Amino acid sequence: MEDFVAFVCLANSRKNHDRCVAGIDLETGNWVRLVRDRRGSALQYRQVCYIEGEELEPLDIAAVMIAHKAPLYFQPENVVIDNTCSMFWHGKMPVDKLDNYCTKETYLWGDNSDRIPAADLEQYAGRPGYPGSLQLSKRDFLSIKKFFSC
Repeated sequence: MEDFVAFVCLANSRKNHDRCVAGIDLETGNWVRLVRDRRGSALQYRQVCYIEGEELEPLDIAAVMIAHKAPLYFQPENVVIDNTCSMFWHGKMPVDKLDNYCTKETYLWGDNSDRIPAADLEQYAGRPGYPGSLQLSKRDFLSIKKFFSC
C-alpha cells in the first residue's frame, strides 16, 4: 500500500515511554491512528519527530509514509507507518477548520452508555456507518453522568 498520508494531528499522548498518535486524513476525512506494527503498538518517540528534530504537536499538519492498514476490531483506524521515512511538517490547522470534521451525532458511539460491548465492536467493525474508536465532537452543552450499581 505504501503511500503518503497528510493528516492533522489531534492526539500525541504518552503511553509508558512511547506515543499514541491519531488525527484526520485530510484527503478522506477519516481518522488514522499511527502505529508501529500490526498489533497496534504505540510509536517510539523518534517516530513522532520531524526530520528537523521537532516533535509533532496537536493541530500540526504532517505527512507520513504508510506501510499498510492494520485494523483491529477495537481500533479500525490503525495504519502502520513506514519506519524508514521521516514525518514531514506542512503547517498548522486553524482551530475553526476542525468543525468540518466533527461528528453530528447526538451520542458518541451510538447511545448514552459509558462503554461499548466488545461483541458490538466485533460485529459492526468495518461496516458502513460504524464510527470507529475515535471521534471529534463540538458541543454547545455537554453532560457526563456516571451511574453506579451496587
